Amino acid sequence: MSIQNSFEKTKYILVSLILYTYVFGVLWFFVEALGLDEFISYIITYLSAYLFDYLLTLKWVFKGEHKNKKLYKYLLYLFFFLLINFILYRFVFEYFNYMISALFVAVALFPLRFFISKAFVYTN
Repeated sequence: MSIQNSFEKTKYILVSLILYTYVFGVLWFFVEALGLDEFISYIITYLSAYLFDYLLTLKWVFKGEHKNKKLYKYLLYLFFFLLINFILYRFVFEYFNYMISALFVAVALFPLRFFISKAFVYTN
């Protein structure tokens, strides 16, 4: 493993930790403080988190420049992962509370998100 690849993984983990802190905080706030439905809260939270994800990952992790092609690839990535997120969350939510379900989905999809980001979305 190259040093560059190691730094990318480390920065990707940091960006993910920031985003997941946001996700869990906002999800808790929507459900517990505002009384919104858990699934609706999950959808709103993830949609907003993925907006920040594109910019942070592009500029800080992979040190890329914004190009329309990257944005289109990110939108495909976004659609794919939101769909998988929502389906997996809905399934896990049948057995666990909303926070445990969200944590399970985040951990389960993390390696795949990194691989697809590096190999597909942020390449030229």
